[in-house]
Amino acid sequence: MSQQAAFLQSRLSHLFDNKRHVDFVIATPSVRIPCHKSVVAIFSPRVAEECRSKDCEEISVEHDPSLLLSLLYNWKDVSYLDYINNIVLSAHELQAEFLLQGQKSKKSQFNGDDHMRKLKQLHTTTFKEGLKRLRRSQAFVDVTLEVQGYFFKCHKVILCAASDYFDIMFSSGMLEEGNDNICLQGVDHVIMDLILEYIYTEKLDINVTNADIMISTAVYFQMPSLQDLCEMFLSDNLDVENCCDVIQLAELYSCNNLKENTTRYLLSHFKEVTTRAETKFTKLPGDVLEALIESDDLLAPDEASILNAVLSWFDVQKDQEEHTLLSLLKHVRLNLIPSHELQRYLNENKHIKRFPECKKLVLHSSMDTTSKTNHSTKQRREEVLLVLKGSGYLKGLSLACFTFQPCCWYRLPELGSYTPGCSYAACADDSNIYVSGGTNSPRSFYRFSLDRNQWMQLKSMSKSRSEHGMVVIKDAVYCIGGTMQPKPSFTSIDKYQNDTWTKVGDLSVQTANAGCSCHGQIILIFGGTKSVGVLNHEIQAFNTVTNQCTIISHFPKKIMSGLLGLASDSGKYYLTTANGIIVRYIVGGGEPETIGTAHNLYLLGFATVIHKDDLYILGGTSLKSEEECTRQFNLKSRASSVNRSMKLPFERASNQYFSAIVRISRSFLNQSFQ
Repeated sequence: MSQQAAFLQSRLSHLFDNKRHVDFVIATPSVRIPCHKSVVAIFSPRVAEECRSKDCEEISVEHDPSLLLSLLYNWKDVSYLDYINNIVLSAHELQAEFLLQGQKSKKSQFNGDDHMRKLKQLHTTTFKEGLKRLRRSQAFVDVTLEVQGYFFKCHKVILCAASDYFDIMFSSGMLEEGNDNICLQGVDHVIMDLILEYIYTEKLDINVTNADIMISTAVYFQMPSLQDLCEMFLSDNLDVENCCDVIQLAELYSCNNLKENTTRYLLSHFKEVTTRAETKFTKLPGDVLEALIESDDLLAPDEASILNAVLSWFDVQKDQEEHTLLSLLKHVRLNLIPSHELQRYLNENKHIKRFPECKKLVLHSSMDTTSKTNHSTKQRREEVLLVLKGSGYLKGLSLACFTFQPCCWYRLPELGSYTPGCSYAACADDSNIYVSGGTNSPRSFYRFSLDRNQWMQLKSMSKSRSEHGMVVIKDAVYCIGGTMQPKPSFTSIDKYQNDTWTKVGDLSVQTANAGCSCHGQIILIFGGTKSVGVLNHEIQAFNTVTNQCTIISHFPKKIMSGLLGLASDSGKYYLTTANGIIVRYIVGGGEPETIGTAHNLYLLGFATVIHKDDLYILGGTSLKSEEECTRQFNLKSRASSVNRSMKLPFERASNQYFSAIVRISRSFLNQSFQ
């Protein structure tokens, strides 16, 4: 199910449970159940027909439809026995046809669990198609929005489910009773039409021209799902020309994800942003610039270039106060700039010369070569491609990283005490690499600190696993599925937090060797294998807030959806199959699609990672040999090549790789591979 459909169903269910904005009753001889006419009509042709032919506010039935209505609003897992005993009769009465499919299957060929999974998918399809039908037909509309002289007929309950703004409006008594016309001020009618199309059909026509108006309207209407998509679009379309505008937009509307992504972009492209004339670097607020130059993750040729950027920015500010410049200079690592260069600034820069405290700070740094503060001498972190290597034959776990400028491999500390064997799992966040399991050490769990450049053993997993997936969300690590041959693959999902392992849920479909990643609080599970040679084609989503798992999509036919390499970038997920096919999946963007081919081999044990516009495929073992090379697939041109400068520095020994783009202190990059 798409993010928007799931969000709407959850909100509609909340309105139903709390009897808010109800306008219809389904009555039995013993109970009366308030509900929403337009929602029930999506699933019930009987309700739709009776309410269309006359002004109907109530229908009568014989059987209690409580469980049925609860499922219609927001499907939850229900047993086949409950379905037969408590749902089927009500479904017949309301003519909920999608629930009555498959009833004539032969018992020898019938599986109740499979049937319920099919009904769940049919429910999603019926809901989405029904919303589109409501939009087209305007059946059961009960409110009209007037925007700049244009009129939009809508359904109150749908607006309330999509937007807290409308929910509050229709609940607060702000409108006179019987007033079904609402005039909205300060809203663009074109954007309003696009937003309504998104609410009812999930189609969002967003582009670089309307994105800023779209996100401001989403914030105004309090529509978090739309705001998320706008933030994702702007994040995906950042460049050196617009990033300074976008971060101010993010701050204005408190768009935290967008601010985080734009900050990350500015940190990585600081040189281009501060030196190219077409950027709006000098328009950045002082506190934003201060946060950038304070960060250890700021990528710049050297500290002198950062100092130049600060002085250039200050030079064009209208209010040139000493405290502003001083607070910025305190975050420049002046002691890393040669003394003779600092002396030049003291002699030539007009601002440093006229502000006593600024002059004192720079002068002290130029003269102090012994008692330097920790901050003033701390090296910033370098963006590197980190590679983790385990072997089916050799002991230990090797760690290395590759710098792009210059192109060089560096050694990082090995983990000699851990011999994973085959099929270990790993994941990374901004500060740590986590690794667990494997055929030789199925309960082991370790962490590598990028800040400390060292390994640490953590509490062993509560369940032995290999061929499993791992993701990290905030301070929690999740282990997903897997197996211990010859057992079938698992459904269980365990969470590590506060030095404790806890089972938190189950997959909808058991799987091992799946590609796992996260999207906000959602864990995405791509494909995998049910057992040896039996592929999973499902894409599953596990909500770490509700601990519920659903199937949200399927791989295209003929795609080898087991043993995948997975790399993600701002809501786009790129899956590389063993035979080199690249599949892209965009959250909320429809079904996965094949976008190219990286190679024509059959490889196992490779890793994939995205850096800028390139997908890198590292290593891999075929039936004939083990690869040392790194393949490169450009995500824009979709051309593939072999990168000779990135030949892997490890001995070939049936290696299994994990890779991530991380930042690490330059002080740790002191042992290169010969």
